[in-house]
Amino acid sequence: MLDALDCSPFDTRGGTTLRLDRPPYRRLPFDELLLRSRGFYESASRNAYFYWTEGGDQVLDTLYHEVTHQLLDETKEGSRGGSQGNNWVVEGIASYMETWKKVDGKWKPGSNLQSDRIQGGKHILAGNPGWSLRSFIAIDYQKFHKEGRGENYALSGSLCHFFIHYQDGIYKEDFVSFLSA
Repeated sequence: MLDALDCSPFDTRGGTTLRLDRPPYRRLPFDELLLRSRGFYESASRNAYFYWTEGGDQVLDTLYHEVTHQLLDETKEGSRGGSQGNNWVVEGIASYMETWKKVDGKWKPGSNLQSDRIQGGKHILAGNPGWSLRSFIAIDYQKFHKEGRGENYALSGSLCHFFIHYQDGIYKEDFVSFLSA
C-alpha cells in the first residue's frame, strides 16, 4: 500500500511527494538539518517532500506543516524565495496546523493541545519568566533556524494558537489579516 504513495519523481514542479526512503534528499542542495528532517517544502520547485517514518503519525504532522508552507507560498503574491522577516509566523502557522484533531467527527485545527510543539511552548514559557515577545519576533531567518530551532518552532506554534484561540478568538480576525498582508 505504501508503495502507491511513492508516485512522484523529485524533478516534478508543484506537488507533494512521499518517499519511503531518505536517499533522494541527498541529491538536493540543502543543509544537514534537512537531511535529518521528516520533510520540507522547497519553494523553487513548489514541491513538498516527505519520507515515511516508523508509526507514520509524525508524517501526518509533517504533511500538515509543510503543505501549509506550500499553500501560503503558492497563494501569496510576492512570497517566493523565503522569509525575510516574521519567521515566527511563517513557522508558527505551519506548526499550528500540526494540531489538527478529529473532534465530534470533524477535523479541527488547534484541537490537539497535547502536540509536542504546543506543550513545548508552554514548558519554555513557564521556565523563562523573562522571555520577551519583542526579541523573539525580531529573530532573523538564520538565527531562527540555527539557534534553538526546536524551541523557536514550539514558541511560534504556541503564539499562533494563542492569537487564534485566546478568549474565544478575540485576536483571530486581526491575526488572519496579518497573515494575509
